[in-house]
Amino acid sequence: MKPHKHADLIKAWADGAVIEAKYYKATGWTDWEEQHGGFIWYEGGAEYRIKPSNLLVLNDEQIIQITNILRKMVIDEFEKELKKWSKQ
Repeated sequence: MKPHKHADLIKAWADGAVIEAKYYKATGWTDWEEQHGGFIWYEGGAEYRIKPSNLLVLNDEQIIQITNILRKMVIDEFEKELKKWSKQ
């Protein structure tokens, strides 16, 4: 008998792994068990994976804050270098 297409994921889920799904034309991954109660495996138009344990999810506000901090760091460093060059 041929193993199920998602046998490795099903076994990992049975051992406690969180499975994520990305459905046809979706832009992100969703928790498969929350979505379907752990019973539906679509054959076409869906991808499945074990949820990465080191995934950091940021909201728009956090991304803007980080971008502003990095922008300031780059500008500050550029200004320091510019002062060094102007003294030469």
